[in-house]
Amino acid sequence: MNNEKNNENEVWYKKAKYFFDNKIFVHVVIEGGVWYNGFIKEISVEFFVIEDREDGRLPVFFEELNSIREFKKKEEREENDTQKTTN
Repeated sequence: MNNEKNNENEVWYKKAKYFFDNKIFVHVVIEGGVWYNGFIKEISVEFFVIEDREDGRLPVFFEELNSIREFKKKEEREENDTQKTTN
């Protein structure tokens, strides 16, 4: 179990590092369904700091992370969903 969690945290770290290095605006969901939108400002092996557009700078620990992806506006998400259903 510990090994699995370490591997999962390593995957989260690599994803977060990619978004950090490329200055990509992200959508992050942590335990409890809490979510943030913003840029990753700092990163370490255990957590990263996100500059949420509403709540400011917050630490996000990899062990609490449920998902991290590039942020897309509602219109972009709906457009992608429409394209998927018509193809």
